[in-house]
Amino acid sequence: MDPRQINIETIEAYFQGKLSPSEQQTLENEISSNPDLASEIDAYRKIFTGLDVLGNVSFKHKLEEWSEEWKSSDGEESMLIEAYLKDDLHPDLNSATEERIKSDPDFAKKVEQYKTIISGLNALESQEFKGKMKTWEAEKTAPSRQGVVIRPLFRRMAIAASFLLVVSIGLKWYATTNFGPNAVIEAAYFRPETGGTMGSEIPEDIQVVEKQFASAHDFMENQEYEMALEAFDNVLMSLDIADFPESRKDAIRDNTLYSIALAQIAMEEEPEEIQEQLNELISTTSDSFYKSKAEELLSKLDSFWFKLG
Repeated sequence: MDPRQINIETIEAYFQGKLSPSEQQTLENEISSNPDLASEIDAYRKIFTGLDVLGNVSFKHKLEEWSEEWKSSDGEESMLIEAYLKDDLHPDLNSATEERIKSDPDFAKKVEQYKTIISGLNALESQEFKGKMKTWEAEKTAPSRQGVVIRPLFRRMAIAASFLLVVSIGLKWYATTNFGPNAVIEAAYFRPETGGTMGSEIPEDIQVVEKQFASAHDFMENQEYEMALEAFDNVLMSLDIADFPESRKDAIRDNTLYSIALAQIAMEEEPEEIQEQLNELISTTSDSFYKSKAEELLSKLDSFWFKLG
């Protein structure tokens, strides 16, 4: 193969292992001796990788299927897989994770699913890809270089780029629609009993707290989350001085801590603050319902999809 004949089709065939041994050797020799070509090859590798992993599945169906499978995963497992794929693990933990991949088919499957998504996104977000997007049109009318020349098939690569962008938008849309703050709140928020009609026989301090509690939920339902946070904070302070029956006091407190976490999610506050709020609820509540709801929220906060959304 004449090195001057290297073009996008040659590169794609190289990635797919379809070159003859002599053609492959010629190309690899050129890559070794030509830094510009090596950089170009690496740029295309990222693009083709993204297209391959994202283009060979029924996208929405796969995302829905994976979402169901990952509901049973805890947050620590998601973080472990993400750290493993990013080479952020300590060598000992990395080795242990690789052993688990070999021995645990379900875990191995999740790793592959995660890898599919991450590699596609990495391809889109890479500087090489962004550079290609900016230069393809300019190169279309530029004179050919001497020596090794890359002649992109511009129509084909434009379609490929558009496809990858659409897929990325699809990923973002899916994550936002199903795991973004609004979706999480819609699925998790509920308004409990907030006092109803209170007679004059109810002590005034209790009436004040009940009205604060109802007002806080009014703000939540109207999506006035900053006002809701302030109102729930007032509820917590008032609970400490009001002479509530213990069961009602606990119910209001548990729901208030839970609702504060939801308002924080809506306002996209720091994950650490939200996690601290939920962990406080988990460690102090005696109600298994609120404990499980808080644990479910923590799991969502740790998920890949929430972070993407």
